[in-house]
Amino acid sequence: MYLLVSFSMLAAFYFSKRDAPKTSGFVAGLFVTVKYFPIVVATNYVLKKNWRAFFCMVLMCIITLTASVVTLAWEVHRQFFNMVLGSHLQADLSGQNPFSTTYQSFDSLFRQMFVFDSSFNPLPLVASSLVYIGMKALTVTSILALGAYCILKLRHLWSSSDLP
Repeated sequence: MYLLVSFSMLAAFYFSKRDAPKTSGFVAGLFVTVKYFPIVVATNYVLKKNWRAFFCMVLMCIITLTASVVTLAWEVHRQFFNMVLGSHLQADLSGQNPFSTTYQSFDSLFRQMFVFDSSFNPLPLVASSLVYIGMKALTVTSILALGAYCILKLRHLWSSSDLP
């Protein structure tokens, strides 16, 4: 799946360089409903005021989601939105060990450091749910702040030929 998503991002860049914003937007929007990371391209379109590409990307997301609902039925999507998406974004994967290092996430690191569990984590560094929540919030806030800072500092360097 990641290979297809990466290919679509490269194709969006290619079509953007060829001055084809509609095609670039459609190709970029193809996998946004499947994986989250292509949404970064939408940020680029907005910052560069490439509205044709942005709206084509949004339109492709709507088309893809509509095709998914028609194919799989609404009930599957309702269950995903109500039961899976929120848990997934919070790194609460059902049936999985939340302390596992397999996921290599900040969430599992902070769980191992700060959350006591008699079976999976009997000796945390500091047993404090409050510290766990605070570190998680601090990490997300820091990443968002750093990203915003970089975008603002580097925005003047982005010419129309630099990015899709």
